[in-house]
Amino acid sequence: MSAILALTDVLPSKPNAEWADPFTLNVPKGTWTVVRTTPERSHLLARILIGAKEAASGEVVVLGRPIGKVSRTERRLLLSDLGVLLDPAGLLSNLSLIDNLIVPAVFRGSKGISLPREHAEDVFQELGIAEYANRRPADVPEDVRQIGALGRALVGNPRLLVLENPIASVRSRAAEDVWRICRALAPTAMITSFRRDEMLYNVADDLYLWDSAGLRRAAVEASA
Repeated sequence: MSAILALTDVLPSKPNAEWADPFTLNVPKGTWTVVRTTPERSHLLARILIGAKEAASGEVVVLGRPIGKVSRTERRLLLSDLGVLLDPAGLLSNLSLIDNLIVPAVFRGSKGISLPREHAEDVFQELGIAEYANRRPADVPEDVRQIGALGRALVGNPRLLVLENPIASVRSRAAEDVWRICRALAPTAMITSFRRDEMLYNVADDLYLWDSAGLRRAAVEASA
């Protein structure tokens, strides 16, 4: 199975005590990979994956392209095929939840969207938060904000999701439904988590722990 995301011997641009050893990981097409780690490691990794930070060494290949070597225009086109949710989510406070989905999608020219508002409404309907679509982030519960931010990453039929500590405040039963829907809408994902998350693990194909001992594959039962 071909890798849709491949990191080989990657180190961050600035020396970091938490990320001292080269990092290698492949995410095959059609799989969900979850890495449980610390916020600092996750912050660096997620931003290197999308080209927002540079790697000091190694190679990061996203959708077949070395993201650290592409032009600004090529990177913008590449990002239009990604669904990204960083921590913190960064919803715009002056926009409604649904406009938080539509505006970034239009700006980045997401592929597969001919009617952005209809598509965003469909995503909200699928995720069970359609009743909150026209409210601003400050006017909805925290779990709804987090699901809305995840919905923003799903708009545009992304070929790859890059998610950092998503829906951490969502109750387990609701999270199970959300992850099932996300898995159907986006077949390939790279997700970092800061805590044990059984609902997320249940939809993952591969689970890794990344700590001071390095990156290693883990079974769900061993991830406490």
